[in-house]
Amino acid sequence: MTAAEREASAARFCTACGERLQPAARFCASCGQAAGAAPAAAASLREQLPGLAVLVFFLAAGLLVWIGVLQPGPATSSAPGRGRSAAAGAGGAEMPSDHPPVGLPEEAKKFVAELAEKADAAPQDVAAWKSLAQVQARAAEMEPSYGDQALASWQHVLAIAPDDGDAIRGLGNLYYDQRKFDLAAKQYQRYLVKNPGDASVRTDLATAYLYQRQIDKAIAGYQQAIASQPTFLQAHFNLGLAYEANGERDKALASLDRARELATDDDTRERIDRVKTQLAATPPGAAAANIANAGNAPGAPPADAPPSEGGAAAPPVGADEAPAAAGKDFPSQVEAQLRAHQILGPKIREIEWPDPARARVLVADFPMAGMPEFARNMFRARLESILADAKQKFGVTDARTIEIVDAASGSTMETVTK
Repeated sequence: MTAAEREASAARFCTACGERLQPAARFCASCGQAAGAAPAAAASLREQLPGLAVLVFFLAAGLLVWIGVLQPGPATSSAPGRGRSAAAGAGGAEMPSDHPPVGLPEEAKKFVAELAEKADAAPQDVAAWKSLAQVQARAAEMEPSYGDQALASWQHVLAIAPDDGDAIRGLGNLYYDQRKFDLAAKQYQRYLVKNPGDASVRTDLATAYLYQRQIDKAIAGYQQAIASQPTFLQAHFNLGLAYEANGERDKALASLDRARELATDDDTRERIDRVKTQLAATPPGAAAANIANAGNAPGAPPADAPPSEGGAAAPPVGADEAPAAAGKDFPSQVEAQLRAHQILGPKIREIEWPDPARARVLVADFPMAGMPEFARNMFRARLESILADAKQKFGVTDARTIEIVDAASGSTMETVTK
C-alpha cells in the first residue's frame, strides 16, 4: 500500500458536511461540527466522496475509452443544448451509424449499485443522495434505464431538503434530458427564485421555452441571461436561433456574430459559421426548423425536431468539458489543457518543467487514491490525449511525460508518457 493509500484509508470526514478532517481535529474546519465518529454506513460512503466527484465527471465525458474512441480533444455541438445529439456518445464523438449500442461498463454499473446500497443505508444523508443522483443521471446518458433511478434519487433529496438548489436544478436537467420541457421549466423557475442571477440556468429555462415554441419567452430569457453575464456564449448563440425562429434574420445574425466573437476555439467558430451559411441559403424564418441539424453528423434529429438534445447551460462543447485550450508552444499548450481540465484544473498549484520533455504537475487535495480503477484508467487516457494533441500540433516526435505530484508530500501519484 502506498503512502497516499494509507493516508486515504485512515482519513476521517465530517459527519455533517463531508469535509476531510485534520488528523487530530476535534471540530470540522468547514462547518464547526464536532468531529465524532460517523455511523459505519455513512462513514464508509463519505470516504468515497472524493472519488464520486471524479466519477461524475468521467461518466459525463470519458466512457468512450471503453470502446477505444476517446478523442484527443473536446468535441463541440452546434445546437443549443447541454448535451450531445442522440447520435453522439459520451465524450462528444459521433458514433458511426452501424456501431453497436454503447452501454455502461460493468465496473461502472457495479460502482453505481454500491453507491445506491450505501445511500439506502443512510436515508438522511443529503450529500450521499445528491452524489448518487448525479452519478445516476450521468449513467442515464449511456443507459436510459438509469434515468428513473436518478429521478427517484433527486426526489428523495428534495423530500429531506426541499430547498436544496443543486437538487432542484438537477431534477430540472433530468426532466430536460427526458424531453419533458414543461416539467424542466418549472424546476428552473423554482431554482431562479433564489438564484435570479444564474445565467446558466436562465439559459436552460429559455431553451426549454424554445423547445415548446414559446419563442417570445425564450428570447426574453436569453436577453436576461446576457444582461446577467454579457460574455455567456451559449446565451448569445441560442438567442440567435430564437430570433431566426421568430423570423428576425438580422437580429439572428448579429447574435451569432457575437457568439463567434466569444468563441475560444476554431471548432466552435466553424460550427457557428455553418449555421450562418445555412441561414444565408434560406429565406428568413425558413431555416428555423433545420438549425438543429447544422454541423451534425448523420443520425442527427430530423428537420422538424427541436433545436438540440440536452439542456442549454453548457457552452457549445461536449457535456461538462471546457473549450479546447490553446498555447503558443508545446509546454504552454499542455499547461493550458491541464488547467482547463474540470477535475484536475482547480487542484493545480504549480506546473514545473525540469526538462522540456517532462511536466511535473503539483496538485493539492486531488482524489487520486479515491478513484475507482476504471476512472483512473480514463484519467490516464485523458492525460495521454493531452500529450498526443500537443505533440501533433507542434510537430513533436520524441516521448513526453506528465507527472501528477501531491504538492504536500512531493510523492508522484501518476505518470503517463506518450
